[in-house]
Amino acid sequence: MGNAIAAGLNADIIKQGALQGFVDALLPLSAFSMDVSADPGTRNKSVEVALISTQVAADFAGDYTANPDATAAAVQVVMDVHKFKTVHLTDTQFANSPALKLEDFGYQAGLAVGLAMQQNILSIVTNANYGAAVYTGAAGAFDSDDVVDIKTALDNATLPLGGRNLVLSSAYTGALLKDASIKTVANLGSDEAVRGGMFTKLSGFRVFESNVVPANGENLVGFAGVPSGMAIAMRYLQPQDGHGYSMAEPLVDDQTGLVLGIREFYDVKAGIKYMTFEALGGKAVGIAGGLKRIVSA
Repeated sequence: MGNAIAAGLNADIIKQGALQGFVDALLPLSAFSMDVSADPGTRNKSVEVALISTQVAADFAGDYTANPDATAAAVQVVMDVHKFKTVHLTDTQFANSPALKLEDFGYQAGLAVGLAMQQNILSIVTNANYGAAVYTGAAGAFDSDDVVDIKTALDNATLPLGGRNLVLSSAYTGALLKDASIKTVANLGSDEAVRGGMFTKLSGFRVFESNVVPANGENLVGFAGVPSGMAIAMRYLQPQDGHGYSMAEPLVDDQTGLVLGIREFYDVKAGIKYMTFEALGGKAVGIAGGLKRIVSA
């Protein structure tokens, strides 16, 4: 009986690690309009995601209905992205591995699923969908002045000041960390760049680093924008009735609502426990002006 309790605790440790890895990988996608839920979904099902763009006031001319909220819209997102990672442990590994090792084991599995989802979703950040890049240049030449120029471009496009996000590949965040104005603690009011190797805010942007921004055949290295630039939907892929899994459930992050599915099954002949982590979702172009691409050349 003692082994059964330990096994349950070990499974919880792995699940917690996997969910954390999944959430960490998808943090850059929090820059967009997301509709995520633990409700069951199916592949290729459409989900309507709300988009809110810039509002425009008008002169009153005797009719309060003459200027309706035409900028509130929705886009249909087809959930056609299904990524998974299966891991396995022998009875001995599962029972005797220390908690820290099991948590890291789960973390790497969840991280792999999250990174695969992120790369697929960002595949639509192209010139055809979002227009010419707001910045073009090599990482070595990128600095905080360029971030200010990007901010100005968003200002000129009358994008909302709130909710602005900047997602950059590692080479470009690295270039910013070398910037003397960012390394100077007094300028940021925080030592996070020096001590933590990253900063969370710069020139009105929340800043995210991603080492899997896909080039998309166009030298893409990042982007700046507001949530309405892209719509993302995610649901839990529930196994059909009568499945033989010993456990199948959604893992939900309390802070972001992100959902990672888990299916657990056991090979009695080999004495191996298998755990599959998976994600189901999709993406669609939102308001094209809400995202500005950053390219290396």
